[in-house]
Amino acid sequence: MTASPLIQSVLQADETVLWSETLTPETLTSADIRTPLRSTALAVISFIFGLWFAGWGAAKGLELLGEQNYLLLSFAAPVVIVLALVFFWYGFISLRGVLKPPLIQRVPLAYAVTNQRLLAVLANGDIADEMPAADIGALVDLNSDEEILVCRRGDKGQENAFYMMLIEDVDGAEAAIRKLAPAEPVKT
Repeated sequence: MTASPLIQSVLQADETVLWSETLTPETLTSADIRTPLRSTALAVISFIFGLWFAGWGAAKGLELLGEQNYLLLSFAAPVVIVLALVFFWYGFISLRGVLKPPLIQRVPLAYAVTNQRLLAVLANGDIADEMPAADIGALVDLNSDEEILVCRRGDKGQENAFYMMLIEDVDGAEAAIRKLAPAEPVKT
């Protein structure tokens, strides 16, 4: 099988490709929900609502305090304060989304199953993740048409698992992984 130049650049001399797939930048761009315009708009709207609730709450609180309506103040003030804090928190979370690098810089652009290991390669040519053939444990069913999760042999959890996302040929990848694995991996 012919692999992309991205995969070819990280192969060892005695390694052959059983399956590979390279994602297009368009795929990652369309999957990237962190668009700067959307995140900035949500942050601005959240800050406006947060300021409005804080200002309105302070004005009403002072008005109720002047009327000595402590019962209403004790119930309304916490609600208004919580609403203002929630809007401020969401605004800061949205701003963090603007500052994150795009998916094309954070997630693998190419995946491969070779005769020795599973590979995930970033757009800059660095290996994002790899799993030797001897470590392949179970294939986890994610109920997805574009994701594969391969657990390491002997691991109870999925912290050290090998994850493939946004791939189109899931069946081909799973078949190559089953061919590579020392023992038939179980799909759980």
